[in-house]
Amino acid sequence: MAVQDPIAWADIEQALVDWIKSSTGLATVLWAWEDGARPARPYGELEIVSGPVSYGCVEERRTSQISVDELEVTAVAAGSYVATVYVDNVASTPASVVATGAETAEQLRDLLIAEIDGLGLDVTVAVGATASTLTVTGSVGTPHFHIEVSAPSSYLTRTTLAEAVVGSSIDPGVLTVRFTAHSDSNRPADHARVYAHRAKNALGHEVERAGLDAVSLGFVEVASALDLSGLVNELPQTRFAMDFRFNLTACTSRDLPWMRSSTVTGTLTAA
Repeated sequence: MAVQDPIAWADIEQALVDWIKSSTGLATVLWAWEDGARPARPYGELEIVSGPVSYGCVEERRTSQISVDELEVTAVAAGSYVATVYVDNVASTPASVVATGAETAEQLRDLLIAEIDGLGLDVTVAVGATASTLTVTGSVGTPHFHIEVSAPSSYLTRTTLAEAVVGSSIDPGVLTVRFTAHSDSNRPADHARVYAHRAKNALGHEVERAGLDAVSLGFVEVASALDLSGLVNELPQTRFAMDFRFNLTACTSRDLPWMRSSTVTGTLTAA
């Protein structure tokens, strides 16, 4: 089994950089661990100074995700028989078969199989138990999908035959991120503290928080602020650091070795 990182660090790092850039107006934001010469001021610097520190018990949650769907052509009529497969809640191109009304249910089923199979999705399409049915099965490790269907007089129906049981490990924690602004001016309007306070103020706006919310970073508080300004070679250089605390929940999911059958509600069988 491939190792799954419970925290999407690349996405989190990018979301933090985007937040600082959009809220402060700084064109350059880098990470403290990056090598190389520092750019011309003003610029911003980010560092994860602690965490994620767990503050609660690890919780396990179990959910069911569709694993096998059955489509059935219940009658034949002129019109479009359409099946749209959603993998991870993203809609595919609809698989559409235009019927004249002269086809058999088996012929329409075979045409739908060819259409869905041709979409190149992470599912397996096969002939069902009867001449008028087909099955769509999720791939191992990515069972989450659903199908929406339409046809003349609802002559195409969908039934879930089995669901995969997925276990998720939830570990709530706190992440502390330090933003340090660098400027070469002591003027109040251009001082490094101005950039830090812009970043802080932006967290009060839902639109500004959207990118952080998308990666499960929930702003908690400003932990500390520190003015590090001084003279370097008799020239003013202002630096201002502000620590931000965010809630961050680490999560991993595993397919459990059971399946839930829709024909016997609540019964678990070996996958």
